[in-house]
Amino acid sequence: MLGLPDNASLDAVMAALAKRDPKAVIVAVNDERLRFLKSLRTWPVFGTGWGQRVAEVKMFSLLLASNVTSIPITTAPAPGKGHVPAP
Repeated sequence: MLGLPDNASLDAVMAALAKRDPKAVIVAVNDERLRFLKSLRTWPVFGTGWGQRVAEVKMFSLLLASNVTSIPITTAPAPGKGHVPAP
């Protein structure tokens, strides 16, 4: 994605990232993460949740990159998740 060798230093990686559009980097990283997850044998079992998590992280990251000052936060459990009562 950045065109750097595998042994690139952190400074070189950070300098290369500074030259890129943050939103394009966010999309590329999340797309690669989803591609990797889909390649796993366990994707049929866990894929729905993993895919939802990647989509949520991507959306939240893009909001942060857009300098949004108000980010909606929900305290409701995710679909399919049960409520655990307090002890």
